[in-house]
Amino acid sequence: MCARRDKLVIALSGVRRFNMALATVFAKARNHHERLSTVLQGDWRGKTREGPQVVKELIVAITSKLFDRAFERIAKSLEQSPETLRANIEAHLIEVVRWSERIQFYGMSKARDTDSVTIGLSLDSVPRKFWGRRNGRETLQEDTLLKDDQHYVLLGPPGSGKTTTLKRIARRLLLEESLSETDVWQYPVVIRMREILEDDSLYFAVAKKLGIKCTVRRRVVGKPPNEEEVKELYVGEDPLEIALPEFLNETQALLLLDGLDETTQEKKKALDSELSSLAYKLRRSKILLSCRSGDYFRQLEGFDVVELCPLSDEQIQQVASRWITDSEEFLRSLETMPYSDLANRPLFLTHLIFLFQKFGYLPEQPANVYRKIIHILLEQWDFERDIKRKTKYAGFTPERKVDFLSGLAYDLTFRKRATLFSREDLVQYYQMAHKTFHLPPEEAEDVAREVETHTGIIVESSLEVRPETPFFRG
Repeated sequence: MCARRDKLVIALSGVRRFNMALATVFAKARNHHERLSTVLQGDWRGKTREGPQVVKELIVAITSKLFDRAFERIAKSLEQSPETLRANIEAHLIEVVRWSERIQFYGMSKARDTDSVTIGLSLDSVPRKFWGRRNGRETLQEDTLLKDDQHYVLLGPPGSGKTTTLKRIARRLLLEESLSETDVWQYPVVIRMREILEDDSLYFAVAKKLGIKCTVRRRVVGKPPNEEEVKELYVGEDPLEIALPEFLNETQALLLLDGLDETTQEKKKALDSELSSLAYKLRRSKILLSCRSGDYFRQLEGFDVVELCPLSDEQIQQVASRWITDSEEFLRSLETMPYSDLANRPLFLTHLIFLFQKFGYLPEQPANVYRKIIHILLEQWDFERDIKRKTKYAGFTPERKVDFLSGLAYDLTFRKRATLFSREDLVQYYQMAHKTFHLPPEEAEDVAREVETHTGIIVESSLEVRPETPFFRG
């Protein structure tokens, strides 16, 4: 704990590097931030519970020296007062601290502290769907995402820890010292992709989050009778597409964009183009974007792709010990259960822990456990995020979806005797079953992708589709 507090004092006194030109400013700032150590005695992360004033002091300390001498110039270029711009950024960083400090989902009566109950997860440098015999795969750590200037797409099935990983990175950026000389990112900007309005661009969503004032200019393009009015956004005298990247580069921001898969397909097409456009313009800023593995089916230019690994036995032990005091008893019980391999996904593991805490034991009958997990995957996880899927299958009740998937499981594992299968096999089953379930015949491809993407029950590898959970077992 002492080492962590020392890191915090160093982080606050240095307030992370802005750039080499401002290094002397940071050196002079050390005395200013010494006073924060009296407020933050003990574990800073616990102190945030004492009220907004503690969080406010931290954020003011960061922004006051982060932008210090450069801030007036930056604000002038954006045609905003330094005070207004600083206040807007401080408001967002306070929101980020609050968002990142809690872990909670349906079934939890009280949120848990992110730093207390989570661990850094491992990453595969080659996502499963890209695996091949000659891939040079390696296991990476969470810290890797901050140690270079590359933009990343972070993939993973539902409940694998994508959002939690972004929360941990946001907290690391605000509360800990830099990992290395290449970790130069100054502050996080968090965008939940599902909150971007259909008519808004990614550029505008980021600018709005930071309180950067935009003005609308309209011009007419084309010749009669095919004239069309085009709306363009400006910041001062510069187009938003130029001004925003320059601001992010100048302040070395880290964009944390959560849930590309949670946008509509129509919106996603526009976002894909905007993401690549923005990525190519960021020279001293960085993007980390999360997306469900099954929903990433088109290369996003300008990004490297990594995927969260299943939890190892050691990581399962670490997570269990953070959630419950009698973790050894839970782990011994888990080892004897036929559904023990469910625990390799953080969401499933925590639900198994809840069952153990609620009853004092784990259910011996796997059917009840599978039913709960399937319900989480089919309905609850999207419902909590107010996510709407587009096919008629998506409108089924959880019970109806279970019937559909039960038929699929029987067709694949009993009739075909297969545990590895292609998307064509899924489409073939759909074509055979769609009349029984009153589904449109033309939605076969969409439903096949949805079963994979929005449940994580089956996952795509480079050569075939394979079941991810014991739901498909005989």
